Amino acid sequence: MIRNIIAIGTLTLAAISSAAGAEQKPAPCLDRPAADRGLTHVKLLDIVRHESPERAEYIIRTCGLRSPLTQEQEADLKEVGAGDPVLKAAREMSAKLTDPQPQPGPPATFGTVRPSGAESTEPPKPAVQLAPKIEVAEDANVIKVDVGLVNILFNVRTKKGGLVPDLPKEEFTVFEDGKEQKIKAFTRESNLPLTIGLLVDVSRSQERLIGIEQAASRQFFTTVLKPKDLAFIISFGQDADLLQDYTNSGKMLSRALDSLKLNAPVQGPQAAPVPGAYSPRGTILYDAVVLAAEEQLKNQVGRKVLVLITDGDDQGSRYTKERAIEAAQRADAIIYSVYYVDRAFYNGYGGITFGGGGGESILHRMSDDTGGRVYTVDRNHSLVEIYNEIERDVRSQYSIAYAPTNSTQDGTFRKLEIRCSNKEFKVQARKGYYATPTE
Repeated sequence: MIRNIIAIGTLTLAAISSAAGAEQKPAPCLDRPAADRGLTHVKLLDIVRHESPERAEYIIRTCGLRSPLTQEQEADLKEVGAGDPVLKAAREMSAKLTDPQPQPGPPATFGTVRPSGAESTEPPKPAVQLAPKIEVAEDANVIKVDVGLVNILFNVRTKKGGLVPDLPKEEFTVFEDGKEQKIKAFTRESNLPLTIGLLVDVSRSQERLIGIEQAASRQFFTTVLKPKDLAFIISFGQDADLLQDYTNSGKMLSRALDSLKLNAPVQGPQAAPVPGAYSPRGTILYDAVVLAAEEQLKNQVGRKVLVLITDGDDQGSRYTKERAIEAAQRADAIIYSVYYVDRAFYNGYGGITFGGGGGESILHRMSDDTGGRVYTVDRNHSLVEIYNEIERDVRSQYSIAYAPTNSTQDGTFRKLEIRCSNKEFKVQARKGYYATPTE
């Protein structure tokens, strides 16, 4: 696995060809068992997006497909730029399959059933294991080589919160565990492929906000997604549901948003649980973050972002807040939180407050530790306006790479700090990373 925290050196195909001839690089499926070489639709889209047409055709014909190609999947291939030779190869490989295409079922549910009696101390296994993603280059003419550099994506803001997009390398100093590091590379990132996971709270406290979230999210995906970007959608209440896997299709994301619906226990709102007491599964925020980071983002390359729309109250997660933050950090994902509260839900029952609506500090912790930011929906800031701010944020990032003086990859957490020489500016960056060996 090539993780985003490990920066990547490049070696052009031309340089390789001059030294060793223009031999075709083996298809990525050949290192797997023959029965498992077929390409899933997600892998097929990744290959078409990132490889040259000639290599994409070679990989498709070498690996074959996992299941027959549907009309909708063929439309997806055309939408990401597949030409006639690639489409022909995909159709021919599809025709070789004799098994019928499986019918679509309900959304993949990540939630787990709470056992009766004593609670297990082991973290739950996800109900669905998602297929790993092929790791491909962002540029078809570049081979990626791990050179052991730590890469940090970050933003710079004024004291009033405005973005500062055009600072030179000389303005920054990097520290790891308090020791200054030598910067090896510095760029302003705006076009590196982006993978966005939208996590939408559909618990009881958010029921009356779902319609607004659907409309604003549809507009967000229309404006933020570029041709090489991908997005997925997870809703969470008492369970976490994968409504749409990786796609660049606005139509598929729109259909997934249309399926957002209340996911809550029948008994309705409850008071905040007493510490140490049984906590019913009502809003599994932490579980949803862990599963999005570990099952969706961990093996992706490029920039990775989670956008949470929630009031920040967790009820019934098996994982802790700290575990959710760790999962996002290990996946190199930045969390942007949208704090959206239906005050009438908490205060509208005869003047009685049912708790909740106070999860903003939790969202600040998750976003601050991963290099993101918290936005609050209120009378002065609509959800649409906040989505626009998030888009500007992800398109105005800097990237710094350095070779750590402590090169031991022992899995420990390393604290990071980026300082700007201009004290009027504030750096918005992750708090650290895990020095985990690449797989």
